Amino acid sequence: MQINRTLYNSILQACFKSKVIVLLGARQVGKTTLMKQLQKAMDKPTIWLNADEADINKELSDTTTSTRLLELIGKENKVVFIDEAQQIPDIGRKLKLLHDTQPSLQIIVTGSSAFDLQDATNESLTGRKREFYIYPLAFNELAENSSLLEEKRSLNRRLVYGSYPEIINNSGHEKEALLEIANSYLYKDVLKYEGVRKSSLLQKIVQAIAFQLGREVRYHEIARSIGGVSPVTVEKYLDILEKAFIIYKLPAFNRNMRTEIKKGNQEHTIEDGDIV
Repeated sequence: MQINRTLYNSILQACFKSKVIVLLGARQVGKTTLMKQLQKAMDKPTIWLNADEADINKELSDTTTSTRLLELIGKENKVVFIDEAQQIPDIGRKLKLLHDTQPSLQIIVTGSSAFDLQDATNESLTGRKREFYIYPLAFNELAENSSLLEEKRSLNRRLVYGSYPEIINNSGHEKEALLEIANSYLYKDVLKYEGVRKSSLLQKIVQAIAFQLGREVRYHEIARSIGGVSPVTVEKYLDILEKAFIIYKLPAFNRNMRTEIKKGNQEHTIEDGDIV
């Protein structure tokens, strides 16, 4: 089942305006599907490069010059799609080389973690990129695909299992689909990060957050609840989880801005991501 995404038209309109398009979001939220829809809409020659494929990854990783990059893409292609671009070392500099050497070339890349892709592109592509964040399916997107009444009836189920496309497409088997996403995809980028060595600790922290749904979460409280870990370690792991789009930190709010900044520096409140 193909569901039209709200961002589709905005992304399409941003193309061919001398900007690299960067689509960021967790794995399995539909970035690749959205990019394929964009590819179908293009009336120009395109090339698709999936950085999860070993040979493509090696070619892009080993290439360091704009001349070689353009040879890989092909002179006849006017649009290049790079899926899971965070897998490519030094990807920000390589995108900058392509953009500066061939400004008429439209580059569209996806990334399922902000560890390398966002940091690298921020440094190398300042003023040269447009970022779009892709999230699981929104209520209005689902309602447009079925009906408002149908989605209202499904609301309780959506609140429990979320709205990843794989879950929506497996009605009646939502729990199994959610567990598969969590176990096979969501932690994939996190566990490859060099600072994460204990996957069991990571899961305990996520569980501790889930048990405090709707309440403020403090680092020292999480550390105390799981035992054997410091608040500093908890803070580090939560930062990693946010970069992998698994949780979202909600900063402190106060009508007095100075009080809000002060409170925000003292304590951080976070809101659970879709998997919990």
